[in-house]
Amino acid sequence: MSKKTREIFKLFDEASNHLSTLGGKIDTGIVNQLLSNLYSPGPSFQYIFDYSIREFIHISSGVKDVLGKVSHRFTANDFMEHMHPDDIKYFLHCEEIAKYFLFSFIAKEELPHYKVSYQFRLKNASGHYKLFLHQAIASSWEDDYKMSSSLANHSDISHITTINNKKMSFINIAGGQSYYGIRKIEDLHNVNLNKKVVSGRELEVLSLIAEGFVSQEIAEYLNIAVDTVATHRKNILKKTGFKTFSQATAHFIREGLI
Repeated sequence: MSKKTREIFKLFDEASNHLSTLGGKIDTGIVNQLLSNLYSPGPSFQYIFDYSIREFIHISSGVKDVLGKVSHRFTANDFMEHMHPDDIKYFLHCEEIAKYFLFSFIAKEELPHYKVSYQFRLKNASGHYKLFLHQAIASSWEDDYKMSSSLANHSDISHITTINNKKMSFINIAGGQSYYGIRKIEDLHNVNLNKKVVSGRELEVLSLIAEGFVSQEIAEYLNIAVDTVATHRKNILKKTGFKTFSQATAHFIREGLI
């Protein structure tokens, strides 16, 4: 085990009272539902990490195209070795804040509702470091809400922005309170950081636009009328003041709002 991997596992040791020692039972229905809340605006791969054995138990084939790694051989060491050396400290800092948020800040029954989001650089299959959007959410837990596993999505966003905003987001996928622009633990207690410019539905529409969906596809995916999609599109630009959706998407990614 590399030194970098030992550092992240140390955080798991410190959170051992909140993590399950039993292997998480993966419910395919829950995982598919959770995947719909993970934003993929670029080349992406997903995995499920089991905290009891500290290994990836399900890794999408996309890791081959994105990082050049064979999915069934991808390990925690591999993941850490692909991370930019200058981003290791920031990654550990974000995981420390996430540990506090999930296990000390919110009520334990809220654990399944929060998506954790931040950015760092990974070396891609071509050997170049690219900025990735990391999103993770609990995928299984015990009756007392000890987390067994988490589902994560890593998406290359370097075609949208190459500047890490150094901000975390804790987004409530059930419509509850979300926390944006978090740089340190103390920021979680500042309610002024939680304001949104657009509605939750408009964020969904913007996310789908950035993923390449056209209005008809968005309407079908969200089960709404095409005219409603058109209204949301107009409102997004009007509320944000941007002229194009590319500009709006870049802004919302930089601010950690999607």
